[in-house]
Amino acid sequence: MKGNRARKPGAAPCGSRREFCRNLAAVSFSTAFQWPGNPFEDEPPGPPKPEAEKPAEPRVKLPARVAVRPALLKGGDTAPKLRRAVESAVEASRAFERLKRGSRVLLKPAVNSDQPFPATTSPEFLTLVIHLLRDWGVRDVIVADRSGVWRDTLKCLQATGLFDAASKAGAKVAGLEFLPWDEIQLPGRTHWARAFRVTRLLSEVDHTVSLPTLRTHFLAGFTMAIKNNVGLVHMTDRLHLHLPGGLGERLAEIGMAVCPDAILLDARRAFIDGGPDKGDEVAAGAVIAGTNSGAVDAVGVALLGELGAGGRLGNTPIWDLAQIRRTGELGLGPRTSREIELDVRGLPEEWNLRARLG
Repeated sequence: MKGNRARKPGAAPCGSRREFCRNLAAVSFSTAFQWPGNPFEDEPPGPPKPEAEKPAEPRVKLPARVAVRPALLKGGDTAPKLRRAVESAVEASRAFERLKRGSRVLLKPAVNSDQPFPATTSPEFLTLVIHLLRDWGVRDVIVADRSGVWRDTLKCLQATGLFDAASKAGAKVAGLEFLPWDEIQLPGRTHWARAFRVTRLLSEVDHTVSLPTLRTHFLAGFTMAIKNNVGLVHMTDRLHLHLPGGLGERLAEIGMAVCPDAILLDARRAFIDGGPDKGDEVAAGAVIAGTNSGAVDAVGVALLGELGAGGRLGNTPIWDLAQIRRTGELGLGPRTSREIELDVRGLPEEWNLRARLG
């Protein structure tokens, strides 16, 4: 099975994170599409388990590099401008440094629904990233997701234009509900009452690249890189996310099993209220790149603050937000702004992301 190779001498520290994620105790089983049943009928959920008293030692390379580039594109052919912005962000953040030439990549868009960008990944952005991965030397690109609330993923991909965009760019496309799943039992104390399943495709590819968008979320506060991992979790198990208390913590804990190698966040437009599928939409004019979901999300939340997002985001310090705080506690992301190396060249002078990060 790919991904279980021994770490080579001199490998980057982030390699230990991949080994950790892929050497979790996993019991594999095959399943076709399953109609939802009562997720509690075989094992009543107990109360959320307490967190560890002391934060874990970092399992990822810190400080995490994050780059933000302006991408407020108006008039004429905007494709070359967008490509330059994304290439600059990828280079500055070293977002592709883990991706090996000749590898297979799972490209994970945000396709929770059939609504257009920014509710879902932009077809234009998806096409661009597929071309950039090809230029980097990636052999195979598989665009895959599992849309929410038992929606038909392939229909959502078609309605948003992502199916055609991926196909025309030479990528394979999959709705994960039709593929096998592997059961994951997270080690230690977590907020999950039971094991959950992730797509087996994670163990059949060499790398995962995540393509979130910049959005608030009426339940989770925000939905970006950390929450984009949810689309790789079995639909029935996703119901457990919404048990009373601990939503943000459970979202972060999925990161123990789902470890994107690169995150490219399309923040050209954003929801600053509402979300995930519909909300108060504004032009944000940026792209964000990095290799750490917690770091990218912290910067994304700072950008939402600059754009006037309120509600839970406006009243809570970034490092106290459950998704980001718990990611740091697990050693999977930064705990303070000192653990982010931020590159903001070219951004509007009135944006002060560093100040918002604290």
